[in-house]
Amino acid sequence: KKCSVVHRRGSKQLIIASDKYFDALSRDSRSWPINVVKTFAWLMAHEEHKHGIIFDDSDEDDDTFGKRPINVRRKGTETILSLATKDSHYVLIEIKVKPNVAVVYDGFSTVDRDLQQWMPHIDRLMSRYGLSRINDRPHWIIRHPDSFDFRSNFHFTDEKEIHRGPIACRMLWEKLAYKAFIERGGECITLRMRMRKSIDPDEIAVLCMREMKELIAPNRERSIG
Repeated sequence: KKCSVVHRRGSKQLIIASDKYFDALSRDSRSWPINVVKTFAWLMAHEEHKHGIIFDDSDEDDDTFGKRPINVRRKGTETILSLATKDSHYVLIEIKVKPNVAVVYDGFSTVDRDLQQWMPHIDRLMSRYGLSRINDRPHWIIRHPDSFDFRSNFHFTDEKEIHRGPIACRMLWEKLAYKAFIERGGECITLRMRMRKSIDPDEIAVLCMREMKELIAPNRERSIG
């Protein structure tokens, strides 16, 4: 399938760091820049070409959509994924089109009132795809994640800032390519999580950066999309 299935704005140009940089991220005590997480998600979406799901990597002031939104309900889109930022904090937002539900995966908070800070991003995201939190019926539900939002028994908290990037990549990996996640290293972690209901961010960091290098290899020095 064409990349327009998962990305509505045509071919994508990515500036890719060296493998040494990704190796350093997998083992050093440094926070992952949000662009690393976006690159991982975009490459994963490109690799899978999964029908019915969009990863929206546009920035807050992105005006490439113009005034004409894309009607995702007509196109059969079920899920829109995006990363929202505020100061140095970022969260994963999942728009579930059919049940009119938006899930905010925020490892720092599960308090309902903290959802309000992400409403501007959710509203902008919805407007790009012909959705409206105010006008749609039934009304949209904005919530934190429940256990059934993941196919695996996944519990996460960002107890340290350095864990945010690996955890975000792990969530995006499952959402965009669950089969690939299981086949390329996730199965052992999934089995362990059934017992301890937790996750080792350091282990996830190694897996995600290894996968990042595998995704980048065939796409270096050529257009993706």
